Amino acid sequence: MLCGLNAQQKKAVTAPASGRLQIIAGPGTGKTTVLISRVAYLLLYEGISAKKIVVTTFTKKAANEMIERLSELLRGTGINASDLIIGTFHSICFRIIKTYGLKIQKEDYSIADERDSNSILLEVLQNLNSRDLEMFSRLPDKDVDIFKSSREEKKHHGYDVKKIKKHISKLKAHGIISKSYSGSPDCNLFLSCIYTEYEVRMNQNRLLDFDDCLLCCHSIISKFPVLNFVEHVLVDEFQDTNEIQLQLMYEFARGHPTIKNCQNNVTIVGDPDQSIYGFRDAQAVNFEKMKSTYKDCKTISLIENYRSTSEILNLSESIMRQQNKRVVKNLQSQMKAHFPIIHSNMSSPENQAKWISCQIKYFMALPNSIFKYNDISVLVRAAYQTRVIENEFVKNGIPYMMLKGKAFWERKEVAAILDYLRVVASPNDRMAYLRTLVFPKKSLGEKSIEIINEKLEKLITNDLLTQHQLPNAPRPTIHLFLKTVASTLSSKLQLVVNKHLDFIENCRSMLESLNKTSNNNDAATKRLVGDLFDKIYEKSGLKAEFGMEEDRELNIMEVKRQFLDFEPPSKENELSTYIGGNEEEKTKNDENILSQFIEAIGLFESDNQTGLQNEESAETDKGKVILSTIHGAKGLEWPIVFVPGLSEGILPASFAMGPEDEDSINEERRCFYVATSRAKSLLLLSSYCEEFGKWGRKPVSEVSRFIKDFT
Repeated sequence: MLCGLNAQQKKAVTAPASGRLQIIAGPGTGKTTVLISRVAYLLLYEGISAKKIVVTTFTKKAANEMIERLSELLRGTGINASDLIIGTFHSICFRIIKTYGLKIQKEDYSIADERDSNSILLEVLQNLNSRDLEMFSRLPDKDVDIFKSSREEKKHHGYDVKKIKKHISKLKAHGIISKSYSGSPDCNLFLSCIYTEYEVRMNQNRLLDFDDCLLCCHSIISKFPVLNFVEHVLVDEFQDTNEIQLQLMYEFARGHPTIKNCQNNVTIVGDPDQSIYGFRDAQAVNFEKMKSTYKDCKTISLIENYRSTSEILNLSESIMRQQNKRVVKNLQSQMKAHFPIIHSNMSSPENQAKWISCQIKYFMALPNSIFKYNDISVLVRAAYQTRVIENEFVKNGIPYMMLKGKAFWERKEVAAILDYLRVVASPNDRMAYLRTLVFPKKSLGEKSIEIINEKLEKLITNDLLTQHQLPNAPRPTIHLFLKTVASTLSSKLQLVVNKHLDFIENCRSMLESLNKTSNNNDAATKRLVGDLFDKIYEKSGLKAEFGMEEDRELNIMEVKRQFLDFEPPSKENELSTYIGGNEEEKTKNDENILSQFIEAIGLFESDNQTGLQNEESAETDKGKVILSTIHGAKGLEWPIVFVPGLSEGILPASFAMGPEDEDSINEERRCFYVATSRAKSLLLLSSYCEEFGKWGRKPVSEVSRFIKDFT
């Protein structure tokens, strides 16, 4: 466990379990190894039960890798690494909601994906009445224009769903629910009304968006001592946490008041210099906030770098020393090789792309095949910068791949098959039911869908009134409501809707048979799972829609593979009963295997999808130069890294260059720092200064302030 660790790493790993510790881990300093060894130390030497340790990671993949590596370390000890309460903040929080949601009236809620939450927000806007619109028209322009978009001028009353959602998400990231916001003196009346109605409709559909997972969990654990058995909390990538996640960490670690040395025991690992997710409300200031809350908090800095040359480390540090009030770091390279940093300034982005291509061809022509294409990456601040580089790569026959694009689960064909899996799994998934009626096309026009939805909403509203008056009355499902709606339609439409509902019922019968099997992993059960998936894919019309397109077909087969490989969480992995509590307080979750699979995907979507996908793509495509945004490259490394576009207005980006916007400039600086620290051996920087701007834009005329001293 301690073998191969340097002195500072050992000090961090073996710090007392009872205490507050910040491990400041710069790039390439062995952060992951230290975190895994720290958990192993708490289990083996401090004797803490795995069920009493919480570990939060940035992605699900990171959590799975940690469990695998810990299982190796713990082999033969009788300790099961899977007993840890481990995962992303969202997955841990949803697990707590599934167990104790009844305490805040959130029993049997599901996770809304982006399409669900966008659709519900659209419904809110579409249902604004004349009185609402009149009230909004009397508000100052500055209070409503920030939510408007010219592209939405002819629909949704000119309001932009993405802009509204971003503001709602920002409030939730700071732990502010709609009721609190409405009562604050400086609230925006428009946003307050939309936020309140959005929350109402989400509750009507028994849905939680990703931000709600954190808010609702905080509501439970701050009011009820359901985690008072926890003895230590570890948080990875602490620089990427926001305010509500910081508060969750405090609550996770609160412990039991009467058990000695079991309160507020926390280890965080991170690097404030790598905080580049401000647009997601992450805040580097959480390091200082934690020290302010825990006055006795200790700090251990890892300073030995095992990734980059001293030249790269010196440049990276000089970049960050431009930031005011920053603690100086002196990372020490453990690499013996020395290579100079290269910078070139060109007259246009086209010439810059030619220069990059020329350098790559030179590296590839070196004798003895020193480098391969996949040893090289080109990291840009914004995706639009890659177009001209891609053109030049194509001209020069340089193979490349772009780590970008839609996340796997957002692709049209994948989203479509998931909708069908969702309606088979649950008879109450209104959003998925409506989408499956629309796609693939079923002789139901836009007007017909509108009528069906209106009638469905009336039935749901009436049922909610009944539930309010008779709380114990049985609640009809969306499936049954749609049957009722179908009976009021024309005979032609009735036939289409009923045929669709009958198909779903038939698949659900197969699912019920599957759930009766005792072993989810035997060959016979796997065959039944595969048969169910194939039936849904073929009979839904999706095979006819996508089967002729190889890429789309392969994506759907990937969903099938993941469904076949999916292992539902075992009963042994349930949360421990809290001290003073009893088993009866927990919600009994007897979900079918398909519901559990969909739930796991929903939590997977809340990861930093770009980084997660990119890590997997970079591993699997061995013969291509990698093109990526800097954000997409976080956590990755290459022997050779190009960072183009080091010009004012590009890096730093133009939106961050306001005279009083120091926080934004600092985030841009950290972005550049992350880019340079991806390089192991060779770092090639480039900029361009042009005389005239193209397509009516201002010319890029200055080298970036970040490298002026260097140049």
